[in-house]
Amino acid sequence: MSGRLKEAAVKGARPLAKGEIASLLARCDGREKALIVIGMNLGLRVSELVSLQWQDVMAGGRVLPMVYLACSRTKGRKPRAIPVNRKATAVILDLHRQAQVAATCVSPEGYLFPGRTSGHIGRRHVNRLLHRRFAEAHLGGKLSSHTLRKTFGTLLSERGVGLPVIQELLGHADISTTRKYIGVGMNSLRDATTALARAY
Repeated sequence: MSGRLKEAAVKGARPLAKGEIASLLARCDGREKALIVIGMNLGLRVSELVSLQWQDVMAGGRVLPMVYLACSRTKGRKPRAIPVNRKATAVILDLHRQAQVAATCVSPEGYLFPGRTSGHIGRRHVNRLLHRRFAEAHLGGKLSSHTLRKTFGTLLSERGVGLPVIQELLGHADISTTRKYIGVGMNSLRDATTALARAY
Protein backbone atom coordinates (compact mmCIF):
# COMPACT_ATOMS: atom_id res chain seq x y z
CA MET A 1 0.00 0.00 0.00
CA SER A 2 1.38 3.43 -0.89
CA GLY A 3 2.15 5.93 1.85
CA ARG A 4 -0.80 8.09 0.83
CA LEU A 5 -3.27 5.17 0.82
CA LYS A 6 -1.89 3.88 4.12
CA GLU A 7 -2.32 7.30 5.70
CA ALA A 8 -5.89 7.48 4.42
CA ALA A 9 -6.64 3.97 5.67
CA VAL A 10 -5.40 4.64 9.20
CA LYS A 11 -7.05 7.89 10.17
CA GLY A 12 -5.82 9.94 13.06
CA ALA A 13 -2.79 8.95 15.11
CA ARG A 14 -0.62 6.21 13.68
CA PRO A 15 0.36 3.02 15.53
CA LEU A 16 3.90 2.18 16.63
CA ALA A 17 6.09 -0.52 15.13
CA LYS A 18 7.81 -3.06 17.40
CA GLY A 19 11.18 -1.30 17.26
CA GLU A 20 9.57 2.04 17.99
CA ILE A 21 7.87 0.62 21.08
CA ALA A 22 11.22 -0.55 22.48
CA SER A 23 12.81 2.84 21.72
CA LEU A 24 9.95 4.68 23.42
CA LEU A 25 9.92 2.51 26.55
CA ALA A 26 13.69 2.87 26.93
CA ARG A 27 13.14 6.58 27.61
CA CYS A 28 10.40 6.16 30.23
CA ASP A 29 10.50 5.86 34.00
CA GLY A 30 8.44 3.29 35.89
CA ARG A 31 5.17 5.22 36.00
CA GLU A 32 5.42 6.34 32.38
CA LYS A 33 6.26 2.82 31.27
CA ALA A 34 3.24 1.48 33.14
CA LEU A 35 0.97 4.01 31.46
CA ILE A 36 2.24 3.09 27.99
CA VAL A 37 2.32 -0.69 28.48
CA ILE A 38 -1.16 -0.80 30.03
CA GLY A 39 -2.47 1.42 27.25
CA MET A 40 -0.97 -0.75 24.50
CA ASN A 41 -1.98 -4.06 26.09
CA LEU A 42 -5.55 -3.23 27.11
CA GLY A 43 -6.49 -0.90 24.27
CA LEU A 44 -8.12 1.61 26.58
CA ARG A 45 -9.12 5.10 25.55
CA VAL A 46 -7.05 7.71 27.38
CA SER A 47 -10.00 8.73 29.55
CA GLU A 48 -10.48 5.08 30.55
CA LEU A 49 -6.78 4.57 31.16
CA VAL A 50 -6.17 7.52 33.47
CA SER A 51 -9.32 6.82 35.48
CA LEU A 52 -8.31 3.25 36.37
CA GLN A 53 -8.55 2.57 40.10
CA TRP A 54 -6.73 -0.14 42.01
CA GLN A 55 -10.01 -1.97 42.54
CA ASP A 56 -10.32 -2.23 38.75
CA VAL A 57 -7.07 -4.15 38.40
CA MET A 58 -6.19 -5.74 41.76
CA ALA A 59 -7.78 -7.68 44.59
CA GLY A 60 -6.12 -9.44 47.51
CA GLY A 61 -2.68 -8.31 46.36
CA ARG A 62 -3.10 -9.97 42.96
CA VAL A 63 -3.77 -8.57 39.52
CA LEU A 64 -7.23 -9.44 38.27
CA PRO A 65 -7.47 -11.53 35.08
CA MET A 66 -9.94 -9.09 33.54
CA VAL A 67 -10.59 -5.36 33.63
CA TYR A 68 -14.30 -4.59 33.57
CA LEU A 69 -15.47 -1.19 32.39
CA ALA A 70 -19.05 -0.29 33.20
CA CYS A 71 -21.12 1.54 30.61
CA SER A 72 -20.87 4.73 32.67
CA ARG A 73 -17.11 4.79 32.02
CA THR A 74 -17.00 4.08 28.30
CA LYS A 75 -17.68 6.00 25.12
CA GLY A 76 -21.08 5.13 23.71
CA ARG A 77 -22.12 3.62 27.03
CA LYS A 78 -20.99 0.16 25.94
CA PRO A 79 -19.58 -1.96 28.79
CA ARG A 80 -16.67 -4.25 28.03
CA ALA A 81 -14.21 -6.64 29.62
CA ILE A 82 -10.54 -6.83 28.62
CA PRO A 83 -8.26 -9.71 29.63
CA VAL A 84 -5.05 -8.62 31.35
CA ASN A 85 -2.01 -10.25 29.77
CA ARG A 86 1.34 -10.96 31.42
CA LYS A 87 2.99 -7.71 30.28
CA ALA A 88 0.20 -5.59 31.73
CA THR A 89 0.21 -7.72 34.89
CA ALA A 90 3.94 -7.14 35.42
CA VAL A 91 3.77 -3.36 35.10
CA ILE A 92 0.67 -3.14 37.29
CA LEU A 93 2.49 -5.02 40.05
CA ASP A 94 5.57 -2.80 39.65
CA LEU A 95 3.39 0.32 39.75
CA HIS A 96 1.68 -0.94 42.90
CA ARG A 97 5.03 -1.54 44.60
CA GLN A 98 6.24 1.93 43.60
CA ALA A 99 3.07 3.49 45.00
CA GLN A 100 3.54 1.66 48.30
CA VAL A 101 7.16 2.80 48.60
CA ALA A 102 6.15 6.39 47.82
CA ALA A 103 3.30 6.16 50.34
CA THR A 104 0.84 7.06 47.58
CA CYS A 105 -2.79 6.08 48.06
CA VAL A 106 -3.21 2.43 47.09
CA SER A 107 -6.66 2.01 48.57
CA PRO A 108 -9.20 0.29 46.28
CA GLU A 109 -10.59 3.71 45.30
CA GLY A 110 -7.15 5.17 44.64
CA TYR A 111 -6.06 5.87 41.08
CA LEU A 112 -3.19 4.09 39.34
CA PHE A 113 -2.17 7.46 37.90
CA PRO A 114 -3.06 10.07 40.54
CA GLY A 115 -2.84 13.79 39.94
CA ARG A 116 -0.56 16.04 41.95
CA THR A 117 -3.27 17.26 44.29
CA SER A 118 -6.34 15.10 43.80
CA GLY A 119 -8.11 12.91 41.30
CA HIS A 120 -6.14 11.44 38.41
CA ILE A 121 -3.92 12.84 35.69
CA GLY A 122 -5.72 14.21 32.64
CA ARG A 123 -5.61 13.66 28.90
CA ARG A 124 -3.51 16.80 28.33
CA HIS A 125 -0.95 15.59 30.84
CA VAL A 126 -0.67 12.26 29.01
CA ASN A 127 -0.37 13.97 25.62
CA ARG A 128 2.39 16.30 26.84
CA LEU A 129 4.28 13.41 28.40
CA LEU A 130 4.03 11.22 25.33
CA HIS A 131 4.99 13.96 22.91
CA ARG A 132 8.17 14.56 24.94
CA ARG A 133 9.03 10.87 24.86
CA PHE A 134 8.15 10.51 21.17
CA ALA A 135 10.53 13.37 20.39
CA GLU A 136 13.30 11.88 22.56
CA ALA A 137 12.87 8.56 20.74
CA HIS A 138 13.01 10.40 17.38
CA LEU A 139 9.64 9.04 16.31
CA GLY A 140 7.93 10.94 13.52
CA GLY A 141 4.51 11.03 11.94
CA LYS A 142 1.15 11.70 13.51
CA LEU A 143 1.50 10.54 17.11
CA SER A 144 -0.62 11.23 20.18
CA SER A 145 -1.99 9.50 23.25
CA HIS A 146 -4.37 7.72 20.87
CA THR A 147 -1.32 6.00 19.37
CA LEU A 148 -1.34 3.53 22.27
CA ARG A 149 -4.84 2.32 21.44
CA LYS A 150 -4.07 2.27 17.72
CA THR A 151 -0.99 0.14 18.42
CA PHE A 152 -3.10 -2.32 20.42
CA GLY A 153 -5.59 -2.83 17.58
CA THR A 154 -2.97 -2.95 14.83
CA LEU A 155 -0.73 -5.47 16.60
CA LEU A 156 -3.71 -7.75 17.21
CA SER A 157 -4.63 -7.56 13.53
CA GLU A 158 -1.06 -8.30 12.44
CA ARG A 159 -1.11 -11.42 14.61
CA GLY A 160 -4.19 -12.74 12.88
CA VAL A 161 -6.83 -11.80 15.45
CA GLY A 162 -10.19 -11.44 13.69
CA LEU A 163 -11.97 -8.11 13.32
CA PRO A 164 -14.97 -9.12 15.49
CA VAL A 165 -12.65 -9.88 18.40
CA ILE A 166 -10.72 -6.64 17.96
CA GLN A 167 -14.03 -4.77 17.70
CA GLU A 168 -15.15 -6.24 21.03
CA LEU A 169 -11.89 -5.43 22.77
CA LEU A 170 -11.86 -1.84 21.48
CA GLY A 171 -15.55 -1.34 22.25
CA HIS A 172 -16.54 -0.22 18.77
CA ALA A 173 -20.27 -0.30 18.05
CA ASP A 174 -19.72 -0.93 14.34
CA ILE A 175 -17.15 -3.28 12.82
CA SER A 176 -16.62 -0.84 9.94
CA THR A 177 -15.13 1.54 12.51
CA THR A 178 -12.67 -1.18 13.55
CA ARG A 179 -11.77 -1.87 9.93
CA LYS A 180 -10.96 1.79 9.29
CA TYR A 181 -9.30 2.13 12.67
CA ILE A 182 -6.61 -0.47 12.04
CA GLY A 183 -6.20 0.38 8.37
CA VAL A 184 -7.51 -2.74 6.69
CA GLY A 185 -6.96 -1.96 3.02
CA MET A 186 -6.75 -3.84 -0.27
CA ASN A 187 -3.28 -5.20 0.48
CA SER A 188 -4.53 -6.80 3.69
CA LEU A 189 -7.51 -8.31 1.91
CA ARG A 190 -5.30 -9.58 -0.94
CA ASP A 191 -2.86 -11.12 1.53
CA ALA A 192 -5.75 -12.93 3.20
CA THR A 193 -6.98 -14.54 -0.03
CA THR A 194 -3.41 -15.36 -1.09
CA ALA A 195 -2.89 -17.18 2.22
CA LEU A 196 -6.13 -19.06 1.65
CA ALA A 197 -4.89 -20.31 -1.73
CA ARG A 198 -1.88 -21.85 0.05
CA ALA A 199 -4.07 -23.54 2.65
CA TYR A 200 -4.98 -26.55 0.47
